[in-house]
Amino acid sequence: TYFQRDSDTSYFRRKVFAHQIRTEGGLTMTKKSGAGRGKTSPFFVVLFILLAIYSLILIGLLVWAMISAFKTPRDFQTNPVGLPEKIVNNFGEAIKLYKIQVGGVKGRPRYAMFPQMLFNSVMYSVGCALFNTIVICLTAYCCARYKYRLSKIVYAVVLITMTIPIVGSLPSQIQVAQTLRIYNKIWGMWLQSASFLGLYFLVFYETFASLPNSFFEAARIDGADDLSLIFRIALPLAKNVFLTIFLLNFITYWNDYQTPLLFLKSMPVLSYGLYLITQSNAYVPMIMAAATVVLAPVIVIFVFANK
Repeated sequence: TYFQRDSDTSYFRRKVFAHQIRTEGGLTMTKKSGAGRGKTSPFFVVLFILLAIYSLILIGLLVWAMISAFKTPRDFQTNPVGLPEKIVNNFGEAIKLYKIQVGGVKGRPRYAMFPQMLFNSVMYSVGCALFNTIVICLTAYCCARYKYRLSKIVYAVVLITMTIPIVGSLPSQIQVAQTLRIYNKIWGMWLQSASFLGLYFLVFYETFASLPNSFFEAARIDGADDLSLIFRIALPLAKNVFLTIFLLNFITYWNDYQTPLLFLKSMPVLSYGLYLITQSNAYVPMIMAAATVVLAPVIVIFVFANK
């Protein structure tokens, strides 16, 4: 505004004036931000201490489980907390425990071993997480960017289903899956996971609702259609949210054993195999080794994708 109104001001004077504005503004903002950082509320201190204690407990239990996986049964009984006297590789024997009968004729049973269960876990977890994340993302985008009456109805349905518990629907889900002939099929589980309900809908909704309208208006002026708006404007801006929710969904499905137990009778996953191992007569170091094998992919994902 200053440059537009004072047209007689020389170029040098305008440059000096702009430099003063930048310098004074930067110093003021630096002082304010520095003063804000110096204050620490008691609530923040208490919250930090509680979260630190909680994190140390989780890390301590994880380290204890990994150390116990290298002990002998006798060493674990005499020294359940300390380091192993002699390192024993229990992982090879633990992998052999992943053995579940999935069919076969009389006298010739057919078993699912560790490689097949690992493949089933990857297919189930990645597919369900991807389908669920995509459906939630697209539904939330439509509700956030297109203000129609149906958008409000979908938003209300999500809130209602989050507050009202749904009990006793599992038998009907199995019957519907059998009727549609998607029961005991891995792609059938992908379709059943394609739901827009849940807390992640609200996360996507707020992400898309907070995007500036100027981005979309500029794209409209350049001739972009609705598909270009979502795939070239909205999704690139929300890719971090998309990947984060995908990883959280992946971990949820990776740890799930009840749903594959009911809907994938002939395709057991690693989590179900681990559940059977914990219910067997295997000694504790062997159980810890089997649990570490299932936990390894989650740890790798956290190390490389924690940001």
